[in-house]
Amino acid sequence: STSWSWDFGEGNTSTDRHPTFIYNVVGNFTVSHTASNIYNSTTITKDYYINVSEAPIPTPPVANFVMNISFGASPLAVQFTDTSSNLPTSWNWSFAGNYSDVQNPIYTFVGAGNYSVTLNVSNMDGFDSITKYVEVIEPGLPPIANFTMNVTFGYAPLPVQFNDTSINATSWNWSFGNGNYSNAQNPVFTYLIGGTFTITLNASNMYGSDLFQRVVFVATSGGNVSNVTGGGGGGTSNPIPLVDFNTMLSFGVISVPAVMIMSYLIYTGRKKEGEENV
Repeated sequence: STSWSWDFGEGNTSTDRHPTFIYNVVGNFTVSHTASNIYNSTTITKDYYINVSEAPIPTPPVANFVMNISFGASPLAVQFTDTSSNLPTSWNWSFAGNYSDVQNPIYTFVGAGNYSVTLNVSNMDGFDSITKYVEVIEPGLPPIANFTMNVTFGYAPLPVQFNDTSINATSWNWSFGNGNYSNAQNPVFTYLIGGTFTITLNASNMYGSDLFQRVVFVATSGGNVSNVTGGGGGGTSNPIPLVDFNTMLSFGVISVPAVMIMSYLIYTGRKKEGEENV
């Protein structure tokens, strides 16, 4: 052959022997090739020889990750979890001079400092990176929980002032023993019904937490249990608290002499009431 003619099926032709052609539209194209010399020519046609479809949209990854902790005392072990989107196929982590190519690494930071953590991700369509920070402090002391109360027993309704005396605490969580709570440092709580209530203080700081408990006894007034005071035929009936003195003694809330005095007052109150009712 001494001459050539190509028809690429979408309106363009070439006379090159080995042409290159770029299809810019979607479709199925029939290609014809004619080779000739001074004696003859031959044409070959291939129907729908070229198939052109839409090019896929590139989807480079979008880098992201989470940490199970980003603040704490040295040595601080941190679990890093890759949450990148668009299907990355490789990962490269930088931990302030140390590296990992694991998808979800664990790294331990030693020594106080503000450390940068960078994740680089990539796939066949591109790459992306993101940087976050971990703050590490020197190890310190956990708290020692403790508190006092202005009163440990009395009549309902009984307001009680709780005073935190914990060491090294920076946050407080109180349980008043009846389903009520507070996160104030020195709360006041009023007990509206009688009972024996265990108060729990959970004191904490960045290094740990500690618990401390005390008990408060709340008395209710009994129907015929009275301490009658006043002269003559009249008087004022003051209810005597129905309290389990043995329980109070076991917790050290009151002393034996106090129990004896309170028992005597209850006895004399009942005696007087009985004499007046005769």
